[in-house]
Amino acid sequence: MTNITIVDDSPNFNNLLTQMLQKDGYKVKSYSKVKDFLDDIDQMKIDVLILDICLDDNMNGFELYAQLEQMNKKYQTIFMSSSNFENYYEAAKRLNSLGFIPKEDIDTVLPLIRTVTTSSL
Repeated sequence: MTNITIVDDSPNFNNLLTQMLQKDGYKVKSYSKVKDFLDDIDQMKIDVLILDICLDDNMNGFELYAQLEQMNKKYQTIFMSSSNFENYYEAAKRLNSLGFIPKEDIDTVLPLIRTVTTSSL
């Protein structure tokens, strides 16, 4: 089973995305606080990581991604945000992530995850 982890400070969006992914058969763990995610990271298996860019923890998703790389934790990552800025697409591409998806385009997350998890089997 594919393990997906979500770090997003919006409980409503976390719940919506979690339900959508679980319905499709994925095992999902979601976090609303960066600290809680970092506390658990060594005990988790993560196949795909979904990071909100605008977090409320004095750290944005790009900074969290950089911190994970410094910890030698590399995951297939999708960045999301309710703000749809062109530089988010560029930044996600520079980081060799799976990409950036605006939250309003939530329906595109599932096909991307299916493609990635199918190709890695």
